Amino acid sequence: MRRTAIGGLAVTLFAAILGFCQTTATRQTENPGFPRVVANISRWSKTGPIGATTLFTPKHFGVYRVSGVVVVTSQIDNGLVVLVDFRDGGGLQQLDFTAGGNTGDYSFGPFVFRDLIGAPIQLFVNSGPTGKYNLFVVIEQIM
Repeated sequence: MRRTAIGGLAVTLFAAILGFCQTTATRQTENPGFPRVVANISRWSKTGPIGATTLFTPKHFGVYRVSGVVVVTSQIDNGLVVLVDFRDGGGLQQLDFTAGGNTGDYSFGPFVFRDLIGAPIQLFVNSGPTGKYNLFVVIEQIM
């Protein structure tokens, strides 16, 4: 009887020690490195369009989020349009945002998309012939 009690106590003590010494592995779906900023631009005192500007070219598969702010500092006759081009499995895609011509802040996004490896994410701005604006854009990889 005594040996059984000591054996049971030893097994319980051993199990308790193993329970406290365990470490848990992080789940594969968790990645503390995301989201992360992969590109950002700031353009100050622009008075006309911005041609094709490559913001980022992915080297690995990813899902991205783009957002930004247009600050119209002096009235723009026809407003302006911000375009973001990317390629996914369906081919060339385009996100667009139209900001009014009156002075003020115009935020856009967040837009979420996936981009093919090696396909550049590009920005264009079509604006009216007069007025000034500032542009701030951020691209984050979220997966």
